[in-house]
Amino acid sequence: EDARRVASPVPPLGTRARDPTPPLNGVATFRRFSSPVATRTDDTTSDGCSDGVSTEATHPVRMPRVPRTLPLELRGDVAPVARFVELGLGAERARRADIDRPFRGVVAEGFPLDGVVSRAVALSARRGMPDYGFSHVTGAAIRQLPLPLAVDHRLVHVTVRHPDRSPRLTGVSGHAYRLPPEAIARWPIILPSTAEQRFVPVLTEPWLFATLATVLSLDDLIVVADALRTRAAEGSRSIDISEALAEGRRGSARAARAWALSVTGARSRPETLMRIALMRAGLPSPTVGYSVVEPGWRATPDLAWPEYRVLVEYEGDHHRTDPRQFAHDLRRFERYHDSGWVAVRATRLDLFEELNEFTHRMEKRLRERGWRPNRHWQLRPLRPLHR
Repeated sequence: EDARRVASPVPPLGTRARDPTPPLNGVATFRRFSSPVATRTDDTTSDGCSDGVSTEATHPVRMPRVPRTLPLELRGDVAPVARFVELGLGAERARRADIDRPFRGVVAEGFPLDGVVSRAVALSARRGMPDYGFSHVTGAAIRQLPLPLAVDHRLVHVTVRHPDRSPRLTGVSGHAYRLPPEAIARWPIILPSTAEQRFVPVLTEPWLFATLATVLSLDDLIVVADALRTRAAEGSRSIDISEALAEGRRGSARAARAWALSVTGARSRPETLMRIALMRAGLPSPTVGYSVVEPGWRATPDLAWPEYRVLVEYEGDHHRTDPRQFAHDLRRFERYHDSGWVAVRATRLDLFEELNEFTHRMEKRLRERGWRPNRHWQLRPLRPLHR
């Protein structure tokens, strides 16, 4: 028996052998032998070459698990976590590394989440939300209303009907208003990842304008009001904001003033800002949407003073970079000149950096065409506008 132990120091796999350590409390202990696992080592032989394989027993290295392929309806889209369970994937699959979690209870796979509109779409997939509509700058972005570049889109704004409690979620700013039943509408959005049309809840125009009055300046509100009036006129409809701007509501006074200063026909944010600046400097109020009509030709400048035959147009960068637009502008301004109009071209530099020089230029053109203010009148200095 002693000879057999010397010849076979390691028992066959799966058998038990006595532990060489002394018994504990007189009870013999046993351990199960496991087969060694070959692993790479850094040991080298005397000639500098690796000995290749070590027979030291180690735990095998686990390979990373390949995520289970998602069904087609979940690829490139957002969904509630409960949808994973309904499809038999389990909640654990929704926590894997290839799944984004923009909000609690919402998961996304291959869905762009870099913009506020896409994050609003992701939030709309969450279940258990009270009746709500996207509001403030989020609702304005969904409706593609002109907003300043510096507006903060880090939070998604939602408004619920009072007395419901607004959602408390990371990345969401919740509000509560006394909204009538018709204050929330469904707005269509085309998903960039799947080209599918999705409808999201958003406040109607009057109530959205009322919420914007709590976060935007007066000038920015006038820009939005101009856009709302122009869209309504193009659709042959009107907008009644009286109920949304009820007395006592936060921002109602500013919203009412902005609505009173707005006009129909403005086609861009710089155009409205230019009109506000010229009037604030003390120049006569221009006409918006006036058409210059000549035989076989018609044009509508941004702002015009028909009584003095002076007009001004704002030209964005595309007027310079687009060859076709550049050639079209040259012909149009030649026709303005041939028709007896003084046409002024305004650029981003005029409005956002050298505004006072621009207002002086407009004063000169109007005086040359017969405008005569009273003898106490002075051109007011202005600070440059913000984009």
